[in-house]
Amino acid sequence: MSIIAKFNPYQMSEEMVLAVTTGREELMESVLKTLKANQKSDSIAQHLLIRGPRGMGKSFFLKNLQIRFSKEKAFNNCDFLLLPEEQSNAQTPTEFLKLVQAQLNKKNGAESISMWEEPSELWQQELEVFKDFLKEEKSKAPDYHLVVVLENLNEFLANIQSEKKMRKTNESRIRYLMEKVPGFTLIAATPRIDNQGIDDDYNGRLFHAFKRCNLKPWEEAEYFDYYEKRKKLFEANLKIEFTEEQSQLKRTKLRAISKFTGGSPRIAVVLTNLLLEDDLVSTANTLFGLIDDLTPYYQDLNKEIPPKSRKLFDALIRNGENLSQSELAKLVGATQSQISRAFAWLTDNGYVVGEKRKGAPSYRYWVADRIHVLFYQMREINHNSNASPLWLLSDILVNFYQSDKLHLLIPSHFSDIESKSLIENFRKLKQMISSEEYDLSNVSPDLYTLAVELRRSQRKAHAPS
Repeated sequence: MSIIAKFNPYQMSEEMVLAVTTGREELMESVLKTLKANQKSDSIAQHLLIRGPRGMGKSFFLKNLQIRFSKEKAFNNCDFLLLPEEQSNAQTPTEFLKLVQAQLNKKNGAESISMWEEPSELWQQELEVFKDFLKEEKSKAPDYHLVVVLENLNEFLANIQSEKKMRKTNESRIRYLMEKVPGFTLIAATPRIDNQGIDDDYNGRLFHAFKRCNLKPWEEAEYFDYYEKRKKLFEANLKIEFTEEQSQLKRTKLRAISKFTGGSPRIAVVLTNLLLEDDLVSTANTLFGLIDDLTPYYQDLNKEIPPKSRKLFDALIRNGENLSQSELAKLVGATQSQISRAFAWLTDNGYVVGEKRKGAPSYRYWVADRIHVLFYQMREINHNSNASPLWLLSDILVNFYQSDKLHLLIPSHFSDIESKSLIENFRKLKQMISSEEYDLSNVSPDLYTLAVELRRSQRKAHAPS
């Protein structure tokens, strides 16, 4: 296959994965080093937990890890088992072992059917089968090691913990696998950065069972690296070559993508598709159209937010963002100390970012992923109103075009917009531009940026030569 997958990188060919792999090299080398140490050691393996918010590239990283593992000579006698991302049939440790065995033996799916009632002796039977398998492989090749990758560990643990009377037993069985069965490494993934519900409970059976490996948001350099790889594939496929002027313009527009996505590789994939063949109006229209495509993704992101953090996230968007913690606390009727923990969750998990206000000790905060804000505006705040927020298009204008062109572009692209809210915002924007003293502290960061850029462009246009 030669596709670039947004949601399921397991569908991508090895050649395509290697062609567009970007960043993560330091983490990849660290994981491979740990696997080699596990392979050589006679003691219990160091199990790994890949952590990153949804869209941060966990599936792609694991697919790439599988490819890198297969190319390492040290692992020639080993197995790397990448379990299906969705495991509806693995609701107990026993069923997890059955799934592993079925995948190892390349049997059909019927081998993994869940029992209506699990016999008490079945766990021990499956455990012995698993141990015997590892012993047999070790007898054939002393350096044999089995790596099992389990995505969505949080969902699997929720399944095995759902039945109260079996919760501790099930957790103990997973811990036994990890601590008492040599020759086996479990690599799991979770969208939670804080490890809540994973191995953070001091009294839990799985306390600190994993070495934590974090996928960090992309920075601008990684977007440029990814874009260059995609551009090379695009040009080769169409047998064309961008001019230097076209390339420079696209690199300028690329900065918009890095700001638009909040560091999310998944959204970078989507927007890079636009960047390679876009214009302003079609890009804006397509961004709105993406909401349907990305609705399940953003619904999942919203569901991941704890209740108290969700209150802050909602209030931040509804009030136009660009707020300090103390201002946000006042908005929801609390103190800064009361909201600090819930707010830290939003920043730790990449939902919200901030920067220090000029000439002030406080920081202003906004939502990192601008399309997430668009989704929230369209699906919750302005539902069924056909609203077309100016801040979204201002992001595109500011970042896709040179500042000295902005004051010429704005009237032509907004003259036909009939939304009353847009017209009112545009009037406010013109007032900001005309008055150097106009207070910009309470407008959204995107509108603020557009106003500053327009002021700058007007100064440049009227400056003496």
